Amino acid sequence: MKNLRKYIRKFFSVFSTKYRIQVLDVDHFEHKASFRLSALQIFIAFITTMTVLIFLTIYLVAFTGFREYIPGYADQKSKKQINDMLVVTDSLEEKVIANEKYIINLQNIFTNKLTADDPYKKDTTKNYSMIKNSKSKEDSLLRKEVQEADQYNIQANKASAGISNVLFFTPIRGKIVQKFQSEKRNYGLTITTGKDETIKCILDGTVLLSAWTPEDSYIMAIQHNDQFVSIYKHCSTVLKKEGDFIKAGEPIAFVAQTNGVIKEPYILFELWYRGYPIDPAKFMIF
Repeated sequence: MKNLRKYIRKFFSVFSTKYRIQVLDVDHFEHKASFRLSALQIFIAFITTMTVLIFLTIYLVAFTGFREYIPGYADQKSKKQINDMLVVTDSLEEKVIANEKYIINLQNIFTNKLTADDPYKKDTTKNYSMIKNSKSKEDSLLRKEVQEADQYNIQANKASAGISNVLFFTPIRGKIVQKFQSEKRNYGLTITTGKDETIKCILDGTVLLSAWTPEDSYIMAIQHNDQFVSIYKHCSTVLKKEGDFIKAGEPIAFVAQTNGVIKEPYILFELWYRGYPIDPAKFMIF
């Protein structure tokens, strides 16, 4: 028991022993300062300093911008910027794909080529001879009810009208000497007319191409609304340049002279809809 008390007093005497700490100039051994502390005071000062440093670090990480410099942490602003960039990237990707399809369609128009999914090729893989197109009484009643409901619906009528409801301005009056034949890669009409006749625009639109080619003389291509594109080939002079906006019925070019094969002045007129050629004679009177 006495030995235990002796060891306890010795242990606490270590903490109560005073120590002098002096600060000297290394070069001249000049006394700068001195401190008289016990081991217990040094221990308490060390614990206090570490506690303050720990709480200060936690505060800086949790409530200030210093946590951005710690690996693995990201601020909310950066996360929002990343999400916004992902949305913009996705939109740009869709727009690039749409522009690529649009450019391919224009290239097909100018080079008289159809895409692989040519809608004018007859589908011979299926047999429709066994299909009977007979209307039941219930079907007739339903059709009548729908027609009466949409009779005064302006939006429905516009949507159902489609291309047949578009009013085209006839580009030129003349005689059709070569008809539209997509299977022979003839995607337009050859129209003969008088000398120096004026070619007019069929719809409001913007000039996509206005150039001269060795094969077709001057060519003009115009982009219209609803994905229509009109092309006028074999012109002697063009009156508009690329980027010009043109109203329907406005003069755009003059007819060229003969080329030896056709004895009268003529133009080659093509009409394209959603990337595919259509027969202009079905929608215009020449």
